[in-house]
Amino acid sequence: MVRGLIVQDPPPLADNFMRVPVFVTHSGSSEAFQATVEASQAENRFEFSVPGRPLLLEVDPDFDVFRKLAREEFPATFGEVFAAEHITLVTPAHAGPEAGKNLNRLVAALTERFPQIRRSMDADLAALPEAGAVWLLGWENRFLPVAAAALGEEAELGDGQLRLAGNTYRRDTAAALVSARRKTKSGAQTLLWLGPTTAPPWRTSRAGLCNMALQLSGPPGR
Repeated sequence: MVRGLIVQDPPPLADNFMRVPVFVTHSGSSEAFQATVEASQAENRFEFSVPGRPLLLEVDPDFDVFRKLAREEFPATFGEVFAAEHITLVTPAHAGPEAGKNLNRLVAALTERFPQIRRSMDADLAALPEAGAVWLLGWENRFLPVAAAALGEEAELGDGQLRLAGNTYRRDTAAALVSARRKTKSGAQTLLWLGPTTAPPWRTSRAGLCNMALQLSGPPGR
């Protein structure tokens, strides 16, 4: 039996708590016994049984709780892109006449609002730049797999649809805007991807974290 006490000084704010990992090395196995203590009070007692004689007790040994997060561990936000000193806006070279026309109109509005934007066509880039933020436009964008990889397990992107927060959004019924943190040689980069829809709308439906999907109604720009 292992018993312990985790003290928070100063006491936590109301309704705030931490899940603190506790590892116990014991004589019954070469692998440590693992448990989680929910610390919601000034004093948090815990007690649990281990399958052998306790030899060593470690609280948060991997510093998952008591450490400052690295920048790449923070969720990426839309605001980071809009506030970036340099934004590379990448549009697809093969979006089709109608989609290309709509994307050009969107790019014109964005560059008027955010003068730090520099537009590039995907066909003109061997790789995405690592400096500044990146905004990818279009389902046909050849860098779509980069956005999908940056999203990781939190979403699935490809084959004309986005799976996010347990929901599936198809390009023929919804537009989608997602943000992600892309790992680079110099650290981490904030990346946005916008997938326009082929249908009319404009009814907003949020879908978790910093990402959202839009159920549309009515042509864009009205």
